[in-house]
Amino acid sequence: MPDCLISMSIIRVNDNSGGVYLINNSDGPIEFVRFSEFRKRRYVEGSVATGYELIKREPKSSDFSESAIRATLLGKAESDWAELETEMRSKGFPNALKWTLSAPNKRRQKQQLKQCSFSADEFISFLFYAEDEGYLYSQYLAQHNHRGLNEDDLPELIDANTTPTRVVGETALTEGQLRQVISDRSVVVSTFLDKGDEWHCFFATYESLKGEENWQDGTPHFHYLSDKFGISREEAVRQLTSRKYHLGSLPHLKIDGYEAGQKSDESA
Repeated sequence: MPDCLISMSIIRVNDNSGGVYLINNSDGPIEFVRFSEFRKRRYVEGSVATGYELIKREPKSSDFSESAIRATLLGKAESDWAELETEMRSKGFPNALKWTLSAPNKRRQKQQLKQCSFSADEFISFLFYAEDEGYLYSQYLAQHNHRGLNEDDLPELIDANTTPTRVVGETALTEGQLRQVISDRSVVVSTFLDKGDEWHCFFATYESLKGEENWQDGTPHFHYLSDKFGISREEAVRQLTSRKYHLGSLPHLKIDGYEAGQKSDESA
C-alpha cells in the first residue's frame, strides 16, 4: 500500500469584476487517509480562506495583522468542526452498508445492497463508521473534456450557474461552446475504502447523479464494486480514471433526496 497522501490547497481566482473564487483543490488523488482527517482539513482550510476574504474587505481589517486574523479564524473553524463532526456521525445509515463491508463474497454483497438507498448525509456518516472499523479513505476524480475541444481555448474558469456564462481569463469560445464544455465533459468521482487487501468502491458519474443514465427512469445513484468482484484495485482505479470504463453490470444504489436533473456541478 502506498504512503498516505493528503495534498490539498485553496486556489484563489480573481474574477473580472473584483470578486474572487476560492477553490478547495487536491493536488492529485486523496489516497489512504483517515476520512475524518480529510474532512476536517477541507472544512477548516476552506473556512479560514473564506473568512479571511470577507474580513479583509472590511475597512477596520487593516488594524490587525493577517496572521492574527487567520489565527482567530482557525480557532473558530476547529471549534465549529468538532460540533459538525459530531452531528455528521450521528446521522446514521442503512445497515446494508455496514453488512456489505463484512459480506464474504460478491453474491452476498449484491444481496445486501439490493434496494439499498441512502442520502448524502447518511453516506458521510457511513464513511466515519468505516474509519472507526479500520478502513482508510481514498478519493479519485477523473475529468475528460469532449473530443475535438482544443483545451488551449479554455479560460481559467467557467461558471455556468449564471446567464450568460461567467468566465475568468481569456477565451474565444462562444456562450454555447462554453456550456458544451460543462455539459459534455465526462466526470467520475470514486470513493475507496481499504483495509489490508480488502477494498470497497462507491462511485458516481455526473450522468448518474443527474439521472441521465438509464436506470429506474432516471433515478440518481451510485455504483458499487469491491475486491470480491474479480478485479484488482489497480485495474479498478485505472478503469475509473480513464475516459471510458468497462466494469460490467454493477449494483446501483439510489441516492435519496437528490432529484433527477439537479445540478451536480456547473463550474470548471
